[in-house]
Amino acid sequence: MGRQTKAVLFDRDGTLIKDVPYNGDPERVQPFPTTAQALGMVRAKGIRTGVLTNQSGVARKLITTRQVNQVNARVEQLLVAAKVPLDIFGMGLHGLDDCAGRLRPHGDLARRRVYLHTTRWTSLGLSLIAAMHLAMPVVALATTEALRAVPTDCGLVSIDVDELAGEPESARRMGKQAREYALAHYGLTQFLDDWDELMMEVSS
Repeated sequence: MGRQTKAVLFDRDGTLIKDVPYNGDPERVQPFPTTAQALGMVRAKGIRTGVLTNQSGVARKLITTRQVNQVNARVEQLLVAAKVPLDIFGMGLHGLDDCAGRLRPHGDLARRRVYLHTTRWTSLGLSLIAAMHLAMPVVALATTEALRAVPTDCGLVSIDVDELAGEPESARRMGKQAREYALAHYGLTQFLDDWDELMMEVSS
């Protein structure tokens, strides 16, 4: 990674730990076998690590703020035990009680040079699309919809972040192209057009 890279922010569910929808039980937290190794590689370079997680289950009254904090605490406990502690936890959720170390995900993402998307099996991560809307180049695994969602001129479909982290001009150019692509293909206008077309198709 480039010398100017100060932090790498990870999603929580499906990235660092196995995804259990709306999980409020700390005992169900299971890090992936490669989580500690991946975090250790980043921290060995002197780069801080953190988590940004959106827990919409609180607003939907499926889990409580207390349960979210308990699950987060369990994640941190397991990572500390694996000797790869996190520097910060950020939770972006309207209505969630403030807690130490909370971040505003969009603002913090926008100050980063690269978005690292490591999810392996989701159909198309909303966090990936949000990053593209923020004009961030994307580094993603060549799995699921990533190959279609991230054109080659908008980022790299690989696990190598050196090119974008070490070359800010290239990152800015690709980020701009990523935003233009996201607005054209995943913006509200496109969504409404696709919705109208679908409604006409099923009702005709």
